Formats: sequence, C-alpha cells, structure tokens
Amino acid sequence: MESIETLNKARQAILAAGFSRLEYLELRADNDLAPIDAFNRLARLLVAAWLGQTRLIDNVEVGSPKRSVQAFKEVAA
Repeated sequence: MESIETLNKARQAILAAGFSRLEYLELRADNDLAPIDAFNRLARLLVAAWLGQTRLIDNVEVGSPKRSVQAFKEVAA
C-alpha cells in the first residue's frame, strides 16, 4: 500500500537525519487511534525517536486525506 511505502521512506529519512533509534512512526485514526493501513480519513502521525540520549515523542494531526496526502508524502521525501 502507498501509505506503508511512505511510512517506510519517512522512517529511513528520520534515521538519516541523525536520530540514533526510531521506536515507532505510525499512522493512526484520529478519532480512536486505531491503526490504519490506508490514508483515507482523518489521522494522526505518531512518532518516538532517540536523538543521542534524549527520547523525543510527538504526534501531528494529518488533515483531510485530499488536502494532506501530498504533505504526508513530502515528509518522507
């Protein structure tokens, strides 16, 4: 699926940016945080990664699929 490929590229980009370890980078449904396989509804992108000895965690709303699919792909570019 395209979302899985994009997430894999984003994982590689995070590690290439100097993070020592990536715990997770996941696309989840916005309303209940259930895992989703396709970017077809409102979602959240969840991440936890290590930069040196510091663990950084964050999440970001990924808006409507029509508006945000390009922005989602750009993160992984």
